Amino acid sequence: MTMPILACRCSACGKGFDYLKSNAADEPVCPECASKEVKRLFAPFAVAGGRDAAPAEGPSCSGDPGSCGRCGSFADA
Repeated sequence: MTMPILACRCSACGKGFDYLKSNAADEPVCPECASKEVKRLFAPFAVAGGRDAAPAEGPSCSGDPGSCGRCGSFADA
C-alpha cells in the first residue's frame, strides 16, 4: 500500500505543509493551528531518464553561470 505525500496550505493561518495520507478517510490537519480548513495544492513531479526528458544543453541554455544550473555551466562560476 502506498501512502501519498500531499502538499497542503491551511486556509485559516496560511501555513504550507506536506502531509502523509495513511488511508482514504484520513484528512489533513494544520500542524500550526490545528485547523481542518486545508486546501490540497498541485504538486508537480519529475521523472528521471524518460524518453521525453529535455536535453541538458540546447537552444534554451543561456550559458549564464547563475541562470538555472541545468547544463552544468554553473560549476565554472
